[in-house]
Amino acid sequence: MVLSVDVPRASGVEVYAFDRQGLLHDITRVLTDIKVNLTAAETRNDSKDLMATMRLTIEIPDFDVLSQVLSRVDLIPNVVEVRRVNQ
Repeated sequence: MVLSVDVPRASGVEVYAFDRQGLLHDITRVLTDIKVNLTAAETRNDSKDLMATMRLTIEIPDFDVLSQVLSRVDLIPNVVEVRRVNQ
């Protein structure tokens, strides 16, 4: 008997937002709520324009979950854009 197991796929997500205290916390809260594993994060901020760019690597079981992540992160205050990026 062979069991079928969904193997999570790594997916890159980039978030562009007005920087503020708690932004990364809010994003990781969404990932936790959806039960998505965060495997890497790179964050940068530009003190001149007060913008933050975050590049995240997450493990997703399917594209429906990725769509949920993108939709929910987009609703976070100060987020200007969230999109999938190639690894």
